[in-house]
Amino acid sequence: MVDQMQRRLAAIIVADVVGYSRLTTLDEEGTIGRINKRMDEIVRPEIEKAGGRFVKHTGDGFIAEFPSVAAAFKCASTIQEQFDVRNAENRKEGVREPLLIRIGLDIGDIITRDGDVFGNGVNIAARLEGLAAPGGICVSQRARDHLTQFEMQFRDLGEQKLKNIAEPVRAFQVTRESPGILYLISHNTLYRRIAIWVAVLAVAGIATIGYLLWYPRGVSDPEEFLTARLGELQCSWLRINEFSESEAGVELAIVGASVTPGSSVERALRQYAQANGVPISRISVSGIAPMESTQCELIEGLRRYQHTGIRRLEADETTVGTDTDIRFTLVFDPDELHEYAHIYSIDPDGSMILAENREQLVERAERLADGRYAVDYLSDHIGWGGIMLMESDGPIDNELVLSLADSQERIPAFEESAQQDNWRFELLWLNSERDDADES
Repeated sequence: MVDQMQRRLAAIIVADVVGYSRLTTLDEEGTIGRINKRMDEIVRPEIEKAGGRFVKHTGDGFIAEFPSVAAAFKCASTIQEQFDVRNAENRKEGVREPLLIRIGLDIGDIITRDGDVFGNGVNIAARLEGLAAPGGICVSQRARDHLTQFEMQFRDLGEQKLKNIAEPVRAFQVTRESPGILYLISHNTLYRRIAIWVAVLAVAGIATIGYLLWYPRGVSDPEEFLTARLGELQCSWLRINEFSESEAGVELAIVGASVTPGSSVERALRQYAQANGVPISRISVSGIAPMESTQCELIEGLRRYQHTGIRRLEADETTVGTDTDIRFTLVFDPDELHEYAHIYSIDPDGSMILAENREQLVERAERLADGRYAVDYLSDHIGWGGIMLMESDGPIDNELVLSLADSQERIPAFEESAQQDNWRFELLWLNSERDDADES
């Protein structure tokens, strides 16, 4: 018997795996196996535990409904935390690629029929999922208003024009602090029990235990933690290029571009790290190129589709030629460019030029002894510039990309195409003006 349609208010979360096509290209059986295992061991149990209902699979994602926004958010947060833990375990077992999901959350009037859900709330949650950072959560304004009891910060993304949604929706990105679970347990039974325990211990005068309870916790994965902090910096495109740990502490090199000076980026990272028990012995910020403030809107639009999977793409043997140009060598592993269909160059004024595709790049490159390739480039300016690599499950509209930088009005259309075709970007920033004061 077919169920009758029912209408009710519900909180909806929609999730999707980041870079699913790329992951299955690298290891189809392994990726599908990991997704199914996490669905069975993490997603479904957490949804049930939170009082929600698993609605359905959506290819490489899922939809779930909950009786309240608080329940939906706690569940989404727990799932992301569990994915972080599982990724750390997989990395120790030699699994190179982390399995990350994006989650969108909204509350609204929904229609249920034959177990499925429909309605504006479902559609908005699906669009918000596309705005979420990898491993993150994006919520609507109306959902955000129900989450004042949680201890976390939100980054306001402003009014968003979402595909097939009549009115703009104000969106908020959840910015997680260290992988602790303070905000996950706020105002529930466990939180109250902890508060009681702390009070009892304080009355009893057990100062050492109180100290242990409140001393800043270390983080399970310092590299992921610091990468997340970089992702929260406004008007920047940064990633960790080199990372190592020793008894003296963490050593890392940061590359990319930012409107924030390298010295300020370093200072902010050190403060975050110290507050969360991550010892840092050295940070190199000489690879951070200065970004023009006029580029902020462009970069903020692009970074919603940021992909940081490339590790062996670098600028090498950079030399300053004259006052108007620089020559540099791009060193890369062709396997890292497998999914990338187009390569664009970006100038300081924001103009974007289609440089070549990956086949053309390999064709004119020189093979190195270590199996990588090197290709010479000549830039017509000194300072900062960029090369954008693009991957897509569908055709790429070159004219749309080329006109993006010259017209901010095109960004919504660009984002719509990026969501539809699963575009992801890697920007390689080049900087010939290095400030030794920015390195320590």
